[in-house]
Amino acid sequence: MTIGGQYLRNGGQHDRNIQYIKKMANKNEMIIKVKRDRFRIDLKGSGDATIDWGNGVNETVSFTSDEILECRKEYDDVAERTVVISGDNVTYFHCKEQSSSGDFNTSIDVSHNAALKNLKCERCDVETLDVSKNTALTELMIQSKKLTMLDVSKNVALTVLDCSYNENLTSLDLSKNVTLKDLNCSRNYILTSLDLSNNIALTRLDCSHCYDLASLDVSKNTALKTLICNSNKRYSKITSFDLTKNAALEELDLANNKIATLDISKNTVLKSLNCQETDIASLDISNNIALTNLNCSQTDLTSLDISNNIALTNLDCCISKLTTLDVSSNIALTELNCNDNGLTTLDVSNNNALKSLVCRCNELTTLDVSKNIALKSLECRVNKLTALDVSNNVNIQYVNVSKNQLSSDALNNLFRSLPKAPNEENLGWNAHTGINILDNPGSRECDVKIAKKKKWKFEKY
Repeated sequence: MTIGGQYLRNGGQHDRNIQYIKKMANKNEMIIKVKRDRFRIDLKGSGDATIDWGNGVNETVSFTSDEILECRKEYDDVAERTVVISGDNVTYFHCKEQSSSGDFNTSIDVSHNAALKNLKCERCDVETLDVSKNTALTELMIQSKKLTMLDVSKNVALTVLDCSYNENLTSLDLSKNVTLKDLNCSRNYILTSLDLSNNIALTRLDCSHCYDLASLDVSKNTALKTLICNSNKRYSKITSFDLTKNAALEELDLANNKIATLDISKNTVLKSLNCQETDIASLDISNNIALTNLNCSQTDLTSLDISNNIALTNLDCCISKLTTLDVSSNIALTELNCNDNGLTTLDVSNNNALKSLVCRCNELTTLDVSKNIALKSLECRVNKLTALDVSNNVNIQYVNVSKNQLSSDALNNLFRSLPKAPNEENLGWNAHTGINILDNPGSRECDVKIAKKKKWKFEKY
């Protein structure tokens, strides 16, 4: 007779076969059905593991320390195959998409691998995933447009859960996952509710683009440091956030929501705030003295007081309704984007650390950048400037003064004030260099050779 494909005989051979079969039965197996011309899996563990690639080829890998092994296979065609990974102690399994044709992972069975601690199924096509037997699991990623439910009630050791991009997931029960610290459930478009009351250890939450969420209660999540809940105003249903209990919050992204007010007075350690494209008309950040990054662009703000935010390094307040902006206290500022407002003046004389200034589409008649010796990029197009001097800006790489009121003499003076153009080979691949003077009164009559002798390149649009 046969057991598991092994013939049993009498005597010593019988005993040896029994031992072999028991050993194979104890092997922790993972079975994946894949329909691709290329397949990649990352593994980690101890001892050895065998990979049956489903095409008659077996491969044995050996683990050393905590190294993650990348295992790849290219097939001759796109056909459904069953890949089997077996090993006594495979603790990390990550399957990745490697081709744009065919279905990816149509089935993943990890129920026989009790040793598994980290499972990542990235952009797969599974309809179900059973992790009830994987009680040692601490990290789980599952991304599948076909997944309709996810049961993690047995995975009480979970600290990281990424169930993003599951477009058909309507509910998520995390009541048993009290050790959960990091949750990413973003882009679950039809997820209607999210109860986090038992997840008091949570420090990071990303629930962005969950359009059917009408509310979000994080009052019990007092350890929360990062909250990402950006959305799309066209679909978003959340109209308010209560963050008064989240005193540990350091990063907050609520962009593109239909919120008209935002109280962050209790979030005194907040370092980054994004409330871009909301309906906020006023913003009090006087208590947020640790703030380094602020994006309040495309809002209804008519005023912005940042006098207490002396740690601020990045400010984006563009496309709002500001008529004045005082940045004199923000001496650490390196990037300022205040374009498309109604500013008539802008004083940046105290901002010696400024590297990038975008103030286009305002009503500026003068702009003094003589104190901004670190400045690399200056975009002040579509204003009413009649002169610009960059002689002190020895690090300047890009200047855009198009659509101002610069005469030919004023442009020639600008050219004379330019330093030698930077060597593009010494800059990053995405560095923006050059000068744009289009649509000024003196654009046609000015002497561009003055700048070209310094190796400056002129933009033609």
